[in-house]
Amino acid sequence: MLPLRARLASNLFVVFLALGVLPSAARAQVSRSDYAAHRAALLAGVDSGVVVAFGEVEPVSYWPTFFQ
Repeated sequence: MLPLRARLASNLFVVFLALGVLPSAARAQVSRSDYAAHRAALLAGVDSGVVVAFGEVEPVSYWPTFFQ
């Protein structure tokens, strides 16, 4: 069994490693300015009418139970 100091050091290393991964996932997201530019480009292509955008259908098994 490892001494307490070695276990603490290894646990701290794992925590810092995990925290270092989090910001990289946030940088991969679409920025607000890019989102606004895409939305403006879509609306510029629509003369008059309605834009309907369908997302992915959520499976029924993941819906929460409903109580009135």
